[in-house]
Amino acid sequence: MKSLKLNALAAIMVRILNIVFPLITGPYIARTLSKENIGYFDSANILVQLLVPLATLGVYNYGIRNISKVKNDKSHINQLFSELFYVSSIATFLMSSFYLIYINFFSNIDYTSLLYTYYILGFQLFCQFLSIEWLNEAFENYSFILYKTIIVRITMFSLTFIMIRNPDDLLAYAFVMTLAEVLNLLLSFIWIKRDVKLVKVPFSRLKKLFYILLPMLILANISILFSTLDRLFLSKAESSIYIADYVMAQNIVMIITGIITGAISVNIPRLSYYLGENNNIEYEKLLYKGAQVFLFFTVPLTMGIFILSDDIALIYGGEKFLSAGIVIAIFSLRSIMLALYNILGVHIIFIKGYEKYITIFVSIAGLLNLLLKIFLYKSSIFSAEYYIGTTFISESLVLIFYIIFIKRKKLANIKPIFHNLYKYLLISISFILISFLIDQLIVVDINLSLKYILNVSSKILLSSLTYFLSLYFIRDSIIKEILKTIKNKLKRS
Repeated sequence: MKSLKLNALAAIMVRILNIVFPLITGPYIARTLSKENIGYFDSANILVQLLVPLATLGVYNYGIRNISKVKNDKSHINQLFSELFYVSSIATFLMSSFYLIYINFFSNIDYTSLLYTYYILGFQLFCQFLSIEWLNEAFENYSFILYKTIIVRITMFSLTFIMIRNPDDLLAYAFVMTLAEVLNLLLSFIWIKRDVKLVKVPFSRLKKLFYILLPMLILANISILFSTLDRLFLSKAESSIYIADYVMAQNIVMIITGIITGAISVNIPRLSYYLGENNNIEYEKLLYKGAQVFLFFTVPLTMGIFILSDDIALIYGGEKFLSAGIVIAIFSLRSIMLALYNILGVHIIFIKGYEKYITIFVSIAGLLNLLLKIFLYKSSIFSAEYYIGTTFISESLVLIFYIIFIKRKKLANIKPIFHNLYKYLLISISFILISFLIDQLIVVDINLSLKYILNVSSKILLSSLTYFLSLYFIRDSIIKEILKTIKNKLKRS
């Protein structure tokens, strides 16, 4: 069995690459393209991102969980892979057909470049039948995923600076993004086909599988009922700047926090394996350790983003995106909730086979979110912060449902998880006071000067020191393990 530490390291490297490259290309695109064209791109991209999860039909989560349980049975793997591939291909064809019909007959697009943008981005949707990354993750092929990411990111990085040079290079931007996605899908498919083969599957089995995957479809499309719904409504605003602020804020926070999510996601196949072997002791040990590590990094990171939200907006997007600062702040707070969302929903409820209840909980909260969005839309309110705010409220309801369900079904003792959350959160709140004091000592305007950089750097340095020293004095187990690892490395060298 592959090492969890090596898997986590590879996953972290993938996330780092997925952070470093966008942190370079993102500000370049934000400064090169006009804000209106960025808004146009986001408006077109939202429809594609809305349909992509539907095209894959929840296969990702279902595939990882079920393949992980039978990874030593070659014939079973081939059978399951074939079933999910055929189902995904059918769903991709249906969603692609819907997409073409919609943009050609119902979208009322009167801007030629925007129409071509829809066509180019739509190719991402047409290729979703190749989406089999779930199989690589179930097989724990994280080294391959790392090398593939390097190839895709370097290609995307190079083409971004070669092809996007003017404010009106909207189509070039769409082409680069689509090429990167298709290359990513194609490389994964070619690699995994060495280990599996397609076999015949009766249509009756595919039909049955469609019904089985319906709860997975909801689980895979949680974002449609929440943040994607935000973007859908904002794309209907008269000005494209609202959705531009929202998408930039979301991308920044997801890029920064994504590295931690990637590291913890490698636990999912192993958790499924332990449950498949009825090894509850190892399952709980990995669950609690993974949750603590997740919160150890996520909580201070998101609080740091919160206090630096305006600074991040300026550094990343320039002065024209300063209005996105408050949206970044709200997104950062939401990230803490999403960390719990991931731990409770995926690592406990989903892994133990209760996805039907996740579907119910998410549907109820999603309906509430839709009603709140309709109210904002009818009230002609299009500021991005209101939309992410209502999403925050609705997702909080899902979290409450999760907590109640886990306790009633006695799926796991979640007290240790919340104990660590409160510990890390209380220490991280001190960042607000540190930020206030530094602003009094180093008074700056919102512009990229040497004094301004000193202000931001001081906040990051002092907040980090406060966090790690506080945990050292209370003898936090993660800090102790980190120090132990460093000592061992120094002894070996």
